[in-house]
Parts: sequence; structure tokens; C-alpha cells
Amino acid sequence: MTEHEWRTSRDAAAMLGFRLDAACPVPPPSARKLRLVACACCRQAWGRLVDPGSRQAVEVAERYADGLATDEERNQAVTRERRWLWSVARGEPGGVEFAAISCLNDGDNLLMAPLVVSQTLAPLVPPAAQAALLRCVFGNPFRRLQVWRNAEGHPDGPGAGPLYDHRTNWLAWNGGAVRRLAEAAYGGEEQCRHCDRVGVRTPHEDGEECSCAKCGGSGTVTSPFDASRLPVLADALEEAGCTDQTILDHLRGPGPHGRGCWVIDLLLGK
Repeated sequence: MTEHEWRTSRDAAAMLGFRLDAACPVPPPSARKLRLVACACCRQAWGRLVDPGSRQAVEVAERYADGLATDEERNQAVTRERRWLWSVARGEPGGVEFAAISCLNDGDNLLMAPLVVSQTLAPLVPPAAQAALLRCVFGNPFRRLQVWRNAEGHPDGPGAGPLYDHRTNWLAWNGGAVRRLAEAAYGGEEQCRHCDRVGVRTPHEDGEECSCAKCGGSGTVTSPFDASRLPVLADALEEAGCTDQTILDHLRGPGPHGRGCWVIDLLLGK
């Protein structure tokens, strides 16, 4: 695959295959990136995940990717979703809920999770959107970012002078505004409002386990990725001295964008 093909392709399967191939100019994506690109695709079909456990499976997978959910939480989410698949969907592999549980795959199965999700959701998520999500999470494997510069301010390479990370200036600008905007795009965990609405106990009250189906007993839900903050982040980066058009164009692009976005991860060191 050439750089032009990567930037214009609508074939998610071919793009995934290329990123996992030895011919790709950069190392294969991490387990975190593979999991998050699968989750981002499921988020594009969020309205079709009718079973609360399916949405929770994706949210747990997102948290698990960033080390915010334990192995036990992941295993519990897998068990809940498998029970639903066999009791209601009869284990049919074509349903959107099957895509949700694939986000929780581990080991070698995780390598195939983005492809399984992509193919399962093909009738619901257009090929162009799937390809855009891959570019959002994986970035451009052919393009080297100019964030490392030498003392004279030239991109790293044959120039003299010690190298430093230009992101240091960006993140320190205006009291850390760039970092705050990047973190805000990721959102975080918040108290499950459904627990309060139905009057069930959370794990923090009297030690009783929460019975809420929405949060699966955790008492918290994961905020969705907030892509509306990305153009604001681009403006802040530009004011902080960022001149890399690849970064700025991505943040101002139409998307879709998702958790695991390569620019946000670049800024936050993920």
C-alpha cells in the first residue's frame, strides 16, 4: 500500500492488513490501539446496541485499554454479553452485539477484533467512516512528525545540536491549556446517573453491589470521546507554536474521530 492509497482508501480490511504486515514502515499497532479502533467503530453504531450490556462491553473495553478497568471487570463484561448472545441472539455472529463483545478480545484474538467489528458493522457504518477511524487512531504510517528538533530549531536529522521534544513547549503554553483540552477530549469516568434514577445502591453504599444494568454494577460510566473539542485544540496548538500541518489538519478535519486519536495520544504520551 502506498501513502496515497492509505490516505484515500475506503477498504478497512486492506488498511488493517497493511498495518499488521511486515511491509508497513512502522511497527504494528499496540494492543491498546487495536482495541480502541474496534471500540470507535462500535461507537459509530451506538444507537443500534440495544442491549445495555453491549454498550457496557464497549465502555469496559475502552477503560481496559487505558488500564482503568481490571481483568475481573473485563471477564465479567464478557460473561454478561455471552449470556445475552446465547439467550436472546442465539449466538448469531452477525449481530451488532457480537461486534461489542469482540472489543473485549484478548491475546491473539485481539489482532482480529478490528476486522471482525468492521465486517460485522459494515451494513451500519459506511466504509468511508471506518477508514477515517483507522486513520484517526493509527495516523499516517508514512509520515514522520516533526516534533523532535535540534537546538537551532531545525527538524531532527543531520543538523547539529541536541534534540529536544517540541511538545514540551506546546504542553506548557498558557498554563497547560493544550494538555487540558487534550484530556477533555477523552472525557473520563462519571457517576452513573441511572443508578440514582432507579434507586439502586452503588458499590460505595453499605458495601452492597450495584444492580444497575446500565453500568453493570460499577457505579460509573465512561464519557464518549468529545470530537467537538478538537478544532479548539488545533487553535490552541497553533498559538502554542505548532506548525505541523499534519497535526492541525487532522484536528480540524471532518472525522469521524474516536478514542485513541493519534494526535491526542501524541500529546498525552499514550
